[in-house]
Formats: sequence, C-alpha cells, structure tokens
Amino acid sequence: MKFAALLLFLVLITVQSYCQNNSEKLLYVRKSETYRKVKNTGATLTVLGAISLIVGNVISNNTPEYTGTGKAPSGLHDDGLIWKAAGVACLGSGVPLWIVGAVNQKKYENKLENLFVRYDLNPQGGGLTLTYRF
Repeated sequence: MKFAALLLFLVLITVQSYCQNNSEKLLYVRKSETYRKVKNTGATLTVLGAISLIVGNVISNNTPEYTGTGKAPSGLHDDGLIWKAAGVACLGSGVPLWIVGAVNQKKYENKLENLFVRYDLNPQGGGLTLTYRF
C-alpha cells in the first residue's frame, strides 16, 4: 500500500512539472512571436525610411529655380522636406525596433531549445554532440 501511494505521489509531481513546463514554453512561443512581429515592423519602417529619404533628396535636388519678377516658387521644395522628415522619423523608430525585436526573439527562441542533440559530419569534430541550455 505504501508503495502504491509513493508511486501515485511521484506520478502527480511529474505531471505537475510537465504541465508547468508546457505553460512556460507557450509563454516563450508567444513572446517569440511578438518580438518577431516587432522585428519585421522595424525592418519595414527602416526600408520605408530609406526610400523616403531618397525620394526627398531627389525631389529637393530637382526643383526648378524661378528667377524673375512675378514668378512664385513651386512647392516641390517643401514636398522634398516633408519626404525627408518622414524618412528620418521612420529610420529613427525602425532601427531600434528591428534591433530590440531581433535580440529578444533570439533570446526566447534559445529558451525554447533547451536540449540539442546533433551529429557533426566534420572530420575534425565528428560525433554526437549533446548540449543543454539552462
């Protein structure tokens, strides 16, 4: 009778540990997915910012100069400044988002992969490698 109670107690502890481990892994998966989205948003903002800066420079450099009386300057120069400002804003927010998202995504993906077993085919270090991260 004592053996059956001890066996039941050990099974309950094992099941509880396993359930807790799964909930932690689900949390890591959610966080990894969130930071992947942050990384992708940052990359998109960075690319759009670079394109906006290029468009702003092209517009600003190609504005015609009006000389003479009674001729109003065109608004293309103002448009170029708006494009440049938008490019700087996108770059300023995109680069940090991209970096933070990539670093944190990698951190949570590494927490998901605690135990690695792989086989190396290199002649120098061939064999079975067992790695445990904690």
